Amino acid sequence: MSLMKLSEELKLAIRAALKAGEAIIKIYNGEDFEVEFKGDNSPLTKADKAAHKIITSYLSNSSLPILSEEGSDIPYSERKDWSQFWMVDPIDGTKEFIKRNGEFTVNIALIENQKPIIGVVYAPALKDLFFAEEGVGSFKMEDILSIEDTHNSKPIDLSKSTYPEIYTMVVSKSHMNEQTQQFVDQKNRSLVK
Repeated sequence: MSLMKLSEELKLAIRAALKAGEAIIKIYNGEDFEVEFKGDNSPLTKADKAAHKIITSYLSNSSLPILSEEGSDIPYSERKDWSQFWMVDPIDGTKEFIKRNGEFTVNIALIENQKPIIGVVYAPALKDLFFAEEGVGSFKMEDILSIEDTHNSKPIDLSKSTYPEIYTMVVSKSHMNEQTQQFVDQKNRSLVK
């Protein structure tokens, strides 16, 4: 599978995530984090702001609305009728970014009729790129720092699992709660049976 065979929307999201990742890593490897706190007491860094700006500059070329965690607050009355929009979290795992443990991602999804049809997750510190498109499949590329690296890397097809009964759950270290733990425990019990 070549990136050339992907939809223009997915290629746009991949470029946006990788470019944001470049800016994030520069800040991550630097000294100045400039941590602020939002109204809900969650952290906001210079990297969150830079990534948001880069991602929205790329995605605005699609003419679709953008709902970003770091964007302006768009009233529900305005966005409830959107049939298609970009959903963005410029840095998912800001607390992990601040701890410098590498466990943070850039998340971009194209939502259509309340369902994700395209998704990009990029872990810049780990250099792993995950992407999926409805009707095409899900893929992983390793050792990716820029769009140029995607030309020399063969995507791993994640939709052709050798063990379809095995799956991975991804949960937050920083936001683990009792309800999530119960869900994980329930799924683990069902696998043992």
